[in-house]
Amino acid sequence: MLDLRQCALGIEFGSTRIKAVLVDGSHAPVAQGDFTWENQLKDGVWTYPLEAVHTGLQHAYAVLAADVQAKYGQPLTTVGCIGISAMMHGYLAFDGAGRLLVPFRTWRNTMTGPAAAELMGRLAEERDASERVRSQLAFALLCELSDADSAAPALPPLVAAAIEDIRRNYAGLYGVEELSERLGVSKSHLVRAFTAALGVSPGRYLTNVRIEAAMRLLLHREYTLDVIASLCGFSGANYLCRVFKKTTGQSPTQWRAMAGRSALPELSPEQQRLEQELFI
Repeated sequence: MLDLRQCALGIEFGSTRIKAVLVDGSHAPVAQGDFTWENQLKDGVWTYPLEAVHTGLQHAYAVLAADVQAKYGQPLTTVGCIGISAMMHGYLAFDGAGRLLVPFRTWRNTMTGPAAAELMGRLAEERDASERVRSQLAFALLCELSDADSAAPALPPLVAAAIEDIRRNYAGLYGVEELSERLGVSKSHLVRAFTAALGVSPGRYLTNVRIEAAMRLLLHREYTLDVIASLCGFSGANYLCRVFKKTTGQSPTQWRAMAGRSALPELSPEQQRLEQELFI
């Protein structure tokens, strides 16, 4: 049996996965969980939605807790300490009310050179300042320079239109073929352009958006899987279960039971609109 008070929980927000690892008193890994995510280009910045941070962290922890239960026959009720590591190439800055100050920037952004040069120059001018003053100056400069760098290359208009269509109409889209028809291009051309720009096919992107929507409904509503499938664009509960398990490693029911109702944001306005339309 594990002495959970001697265990440490480590969480890493990596570039492709959020990882949760539990180590014992001898620093040996004893359980783990993870969540795969993909960054998106929004307003010229490669970033992750804050909702994905919440969803991914919750999922990774739920998988970790299930791993502890399966291996040791005990629930994960406490740990001795927790450590969180964000990506070395990104940061999340919040104000006192918990509002995100600037978009989270990922490794795909190549626009920090001018800001870094100016930051080092100004800090060098403050040689006699206290550490606290330097820290305050560094933070102020980061905020000031957050919009001063050159913008990331814009997405091709076709890809940007495809992303907008998917996010607005994921529940009603039959697939990439219909999406290409709506955009007035061939399916093969859309797939090539989309994959070249984002590193993921439009079909996979559509599936990820639907799975994300299903997760939020699982957390915030007591709907049956048939209803959730209808709201998220899946043909039925069986297909939802197959895709969900292939993507997350768990069935929707398992994921809902382990994730519970924690502090995820409520449904988006778009999801609330789809929910209302289903029952009108």
